[in-house]
Amino acid sequence: MALTCLHQAALEAKSSGYAPWQWQKYALGYQTRALETFRPALTKITSDNCHAAFGFSVLTKLTALSLLGNTLRDPCESILEMREYVHGIGLIYRQAEEKLKSGPFGEIFADLLGEDLSVFWATSSPRDHDGEQDADAISLSIRALYELLDPEDVLLSEAYKDATRKLMLAWRRHLEYIKLVCLIIEEQTSLTLPDTASMMILLPLLLAVSTLVRADDAVFARERNGMIHLRTDGSYPARFVLDHGQDITGFPTLNVVHAIGNTSLFSVAHSESRALLNQIQSDGPIAMSAAQNTYRVQHYNISASNSTHTSRLLQGGVRWQILTLSSPGELILSEVGIIPSYYTPRPRASFDCSNRNWTNIWRAGAQTVALSMIAAKSIPDFWQISSEGTLIESAAPQPYAGLQAQALTSYQMNFMVKPITGGFSFKVLSDTLGDGIYVWVNLSNSTISAYSGSTEVDTLLQTARLNVTSSLLSHWHNVSASINLSNITVLINNMPVLSFSQMVKFYGSFGIGAANGQSALFTNLTVTSEDDQIYSSDLKSDSALEDFLVGKNSLNVIVDGARRDRIAYAGDLDIAARTIATSNYQLDYINDTLRLLTSNQMTAGYFVPTVKIQQHPRESLININMTGLIGYSFNLLSAMGEYYMVSADVAAAKAYAPAATRMLDWASSQILENGLFNLSDPTFGGDWNYYDPTQSGIVTKFNVVYALALQEVIPMLAAADQNTTDYEKTLRVLRTSIDKQLYSDLTGAYFVSEAQPQGIAQDANAMAILANVPQGNHTALSISQAMSRLLFVDHGALPFSNTTTGFSKLISPYASSYHLRAAFAAHDGQAASHLLNNLWLPMILKTNANYTGCFWETLDLDGRPGLGDGTSLCHAWSSGPTAEVSRNVLGIQPIAPGFREWRVAPQSLGLEWAKGSQPTPFGDIAVDWRIDEAGLVTMTVESPVRTQGTVSMPSVIATTNGSRAVVTIVNGRLIQGSTFAVQGGEPFELSQYLG
Repeated sequence: MALTCLHQAALEAKSSGYAPWQWQKYALGYQTRALETFRPALTKITSDNCHAAFGFSVLTKLTALSLLGNTLRDPCESILEMREYVHGIGLIYRQAEEKLKSGPFGEIFADLLGEDLSVFWATSSPRDHDGEQDADAISLSIRALYELLDPEDVLLSEAYKDATRKLMLAWRRHLEYIKLVCLIIEEQTSLTLPDTASMMILLPLLLAVSTLVRADDAVFARERNGMIHLRTDGSYPARFVLDHGQDITGFPTLNVVHAIGNTSLFSVAHSESRALLNQIQSDGPIAMSAAQNTYRVQHYNISASNSTHTSRLLQGGVRWQILTLSSPGELILSEVGIIPSYYTPRPRASFDCSNRNWTNIWRAGAQTVALSMIAAKSIPDFWQISSEGTLIESAAPQPYAGLQAQALTSYQMNFMVKPITGGFSFKVLSDTLGDGIYVWVNLSNSTISAYSGSTEVDTLLQTARLNVTSSLLSHWHNVSASINLSNITVLINNMPVLSFSQMVKFYGSFGIGAANGQSALFTNLTVTSEDDQIYSSDLKSDSALEDFLVGKNSLNVIVDGARRDRIAYAGDLDIAARTIATSNYQLDYINDTLRLLTSNQMTAGYFVPTVKIQQHPRESLININMTGLIGYSFNLLSAMGEYYMVSADVAAAKAYAPAATRMLDWASSQILENGLFNLSDPTFGGDWNYYDPTQSGIVTKFNVVYALALQEVIPMLAAADQNTTDYEKTLRVLRTSIDKQLYSDLTGAYFVSEAQPQGIAQDANAMAILANVPQGNHTALSISQAMSRLLFVDHGALPFSNTTTGFSKLISPYASSYHLRAAFAAHDGQAASHLLNNLWLPMILKTNANYTGCFWETLDLDGRPGLGDGTSLCHAWSSGPTAEVSRNVLGIQPIAPGFREWRVAPQSLGLEWAKGSQPTPFGDIAVDWRIDEAGLVTMTVESPVRTQGTVSMPSVIATTNGSRAVVTIVNGRLIQGSTFAVQGGEPFELSQYLG
């Protein structure tokens, strides 16, 4: 297995054009995941299973060697990776030593170690008179071993020049090092080792638990008895990595037990992925909203022992933390971790089946959406309001939310600021997600700089020196900025300090903030444009929090992801609502998110596609008639329909009906004489794939999402006493027009658009199936099979077939959620199985380098995070399988609102059994079905009173077994058929026998 890991890493590196030493770094990832399999068995190693001990030692030896190239570049990073392995090897050698010294394995060791074997065994395990290992004896043993070393074998300090050859030379001795290092670390013995080049080999192992970069304990990081001990002389940072095992969200906390020396340069970084943890900004910053800390690396100036530090702002989506002490000092910490934010809803529903992987997929979807749910008033205020003004600490400027400000091109911005620590920042020409011109006054290095983006890590546009900075700290100063399209001028205390032109941003809002590790007080902010006052506030009341959407969230909300963007999205809600309904059943989160999104409606009828969760629901329509994601407006109607179907909430139906009808009436006005919806404005034609070109004209996706929205919202409108006759007619016309005019005989599916007739889109064809568009010879199954033929790849499905032009080849779990749902609707078990096994399953394998226990936003064709470092690794729109296996494998589906009428119609997909439950307003529906080796079914269904339903046997049904007939017994009676009526509250028990 170890050799396979090395070989795979070598192939990957070769295909990427990397140098020989670089592929060793790839091997670490593969071997780390392979090693996870061994870890549970470590405590069971005995002298009788030295085969495992030897195999494990070889694996560890290769792992250490694979680390060498990376060690030479970043020793501490490699050291931290080895801590678990060294502990395990120590245990193995303790238990297996005698067996390894004799017999065939002793001969193998002798072949590896050469003629020095006898000396090695003789000096490897000295004991004192109490039978314990003696530190002095160990030291003498190590010195004796060093005297045996051939310097030509261990001079690897320049191994990167010819890694493969020199690593092979080192194999003979490497097992000796593992043995001795384990003895050292198990006993926590401090030694003074020879200052030789051979330290480069010892480095990855010797310092695994205690990250010693030098042999005199000058730099280390270790954990013992719940305490984390960091020490450095300043020559190299002391680092310690915490792995929470899966994504969590909450408030970072730590307790300082002891602080010695200079501990001012201490930081804690947070990341969803291990690969990004050591980057300067980890996997941040994240400045789109004020729903979490902007910066993923938090800096602390610790000066006292016996102190607790808990972050005021939370970190969303964290699996990994790394503690780093860079200044010469020493810290002993306890209770380091993350306090969960409010609570994570646990599933009320359940699902389990004979395929453990699919059970885990269901649970991962439930966890993904749970981490994307934010309880009302659980987000702390981003700013701290006081009688002096607003204190902002390490927080990117959030744009003023006034509608007029979003289109400003020329204006004057003035404010008073008292820098407290380091400096301050502000932003102009910003869009709603905080992307604009960021100006940073950094008093730490006497500069003022302008960037295109949201923080100081983005693209630098201009910088200038500040002449006087010492007097700026802790004193009030007047700052003004003049914006005139591309020209920006900044003055401090009426003195020009920065003036530049840029061609990046030309309109947008404004905001105030502080860079990472800095803080400042602000007051008296005014913005004028052509003598019109746009904004004025002393920033001393909570109204300022509402103005910039930096306060608490008033509602329970569902956001797009745990880490990013933490904003409510209408398109995402369409998937998340189904997942919530079939897992934790917190329907109030769906309802509240609908309230927030539907209140942001334009006068024309369509909706704002994204809303920050700190915003209160609007009380009137927005007098602006433009939107960028028209499909999301239709998705929002589908989410309304889903909520009403699972809740039977008539009050909500009546509340949302006016917004729904306004949207549908606008959509109807865009239908051409040929019966198809036409999008005339390309600026409306963006979609979930924001990285692809917009679409306009006759686009299949916009027609089928319209049809699907009608199909799903009409029952809600009827419950709200709306006349649905015209909407039903529009739906019939749309179905017929789409099927007749947008179907391609060449592909056997619906083409992308009139402008792209040569290929197909995944979401468009999935939604066509779901909206019951296929007619005549065009069947749901034939279209699903065409999708498989044209879209399936190793890691799921393409969003657009290869015959299309201009679209990215990034795999979308969002579009694939509709695809999976459509595959079940078409009874295409092969397609459903492919998507579950090839797309969703690999994301939740613990061996995956980017495992978070949740589903990701986007993937590339190799199955890796598709948007690079910014990819969200816990994204609610990817949670679709949870709903689909509940409704199609378990088989529980609502037929009438609130499950007053329901059906159970399982699709077995080759499973032996499945069981689980679905909450409803009347009580839970529970299903348990099983198919034995002969294809005979047993099945029980429990349902609540005041409901009724039908039960169908799993889709693979046996009617004969050889020459013998199959007998079906329901509740003790012989019954013919495969579908049965059930009255809620009455038992349903089915079993089959051979007649």
